Amino acid sequence: MKLSITKALLLLFVVSIQGCGTPEEEVEEKIERVDSGSNDSTDLSQNGVATPDNIPGTWIGNCIDDTLTVYTFSDKQWVQGILVYAEDTECRSDLLMLTTLGGTFLVTNVAEDGVVSWNANLVSFERTFYTQDLVDNFNQIEYHGYSDWVAGEAKECINKEFETSQGTSVIRPQTIYWTLQISEDDAMAFGSGSSSAQNRPTTVNWSDEAGPYTRQ
Repeated sequence: MKLSITKALLLLFVVSIQGCGTPEEEVEEKIERVDSGSNDSTDLSQNGVATPDNIPGTWIGNCIDDTLTVYTFSDKQWVQGILVYAEDTECRSDLLMLTTLGGTFLVTNVAEDGVVSWNANLVSFERTFYTQDLVDNFNQIEYHGYSDWVAGEAKECINKEFETSQGTSVIRPQTIYWTLQISEDDAMAFGSGSSSAQNRPTTVNWSDEAGPYTRQ
């Protein structure tokens, strides 16, 4: 299982948005399309209907409070990046933490209305902390079982318990049954993920405050 391309691009995105420009400006300059075999523009000739060929890319959501979500797709791999900032409601500077989840994915159906059914195989869950205060705190409590966190260095946290406000939690390898849709103006929205194919949603949520996601 290789996530090197998508993770490298996502981390490049993290570095770029800590500069003086907006996320859109920085990413446009520094992030290439994940589909490394082509730099051609996306074909949206099917009236906005997504196909497996036009899903690949980096998709950036809206900054909500101090949190920004980014999705990166290649032809077979996906990564979700959740970036948390220090009271920056524009998500431009003072990055505190990056959480990445990713694995392989498979498109199983494209409906007439353009809603894509896709199976996301989750195999990686990483955390990265960017300030020494956070590192010291999480080393003290042995967050995810680690006592050797280092600022700016990611650790694999799949199958490792951690504490939340609701108690002890753990993220395990699994398949998430998801939907997405790409509009005519090249925006992406997601439906709620499900743990079973039978309960997969048939719609997406264009009113989700974190989206829609725009291609970079």
